[in-house]
Amino acid sequence: MDVAYSYAGAGGVADEAPKGIVVATTGFTPGESAYYEELRRRGTWVASAFPSGEQVSSPPDDAGDEGPPPVIRASHLFPTKARILLMLALSATDSPAEIQRIFSEY
Repeated sequence: MDVAYSYAGAGGVADEAPKGIVVATTGFTPGESAYYEELRRRGTWVASAFPSGEQVSSPPDDAGDEGPPPVIRASHLFPTKARILLMLALSATDSPAEIQRIFSEY
C-alpha cells in the first residue's frame, strides 16, 4: 500500500492514485483544495496535519458509502507519525469513524 507525503509548496504526488496522503501545511490555496478534493473523489484518503490545528472537514461518520473518504484530522501528530498511522489504519479498516478514532487515540 502506498501512502504519499505532501507539504506546502510540493509539486504534487508522484503516485497518480495513492491509497492515502498526509498533507502538512498551514492551509490550502484554492488550487491545492481542488487538487486534494479530486484525489478524494478518486478514493484517496487524506489526513491533514495542520500545525495550526485548522480543520478542513467535518467529523467523519459511517452514515453511508457514498462520496469520497472524509479528510482525517491529524493536527496533533507530526506528519511522519501521521503517515505511519494512516498506513496502519488503512491496513485494518476502511471505516471513516474508526480511522478517525485511531488518529484521535494514538
